[in-house]
Amino acid sequence: MHPWRQNRSAANRPNATVSMTKETIFAVNLLGEGLFLQKKIEKRHAEKKKRA
Repeated sequence: MHPWRQNRSAANRPNATVSMTKETIFAVNLLGEGLFLQKKIEKRHAEKKKRA
């Protein structure tokens, strides 16, 4: 491996706070999607109960 490549990858490596923020945003998005889907499913169940 060439030394300049090593230096470049080290410079491009994000610091811990940035990666933590990205992970947090990802987790929040997943949570939001989960809650959204749950509400959708609950609505469907409510509609089925009304029909029954």
